[in-house]
Amino acid sequence: MKAPRSGAPWFKRPLKNTSVVDGEPVRFTVKVTGEPKPQVTWWFEGEMLQDSEDYQYIERGETYCLYLPETFPEDEGEYMCKAVNNRGTSASTCILTIESKS
Repeated sequence: MKAPRSGAPWFKRPLKNTSVVDGEPVRFTVKVTGEPKPQVTWWFEGEMLQDSEDYQYIERGETYCLYLPETFPEDEGEYMCKAVNNRGTSASTCILTIESKS
């Protein structure tokens, strides 16, 4: 897959479904490109997550991460990364599964 010529955001590395043990940290990572540089936001079950202690936005070049230092059963569900610039919008989604401590 090649990036669109339009400059619209494009996920070079989309989100992957992931599972984590209750209480453990989790990191979602994408690589997204676009011209101009896209604005990246993270969503959980359709609600935008604010960059905070519980949901940390990390950005390094084209790599964007959402880091949860601790997970709870209620963190299970669909996460989405949305990238927007004036040429378009792109999104990637995944499911987080929380496994109970054995």
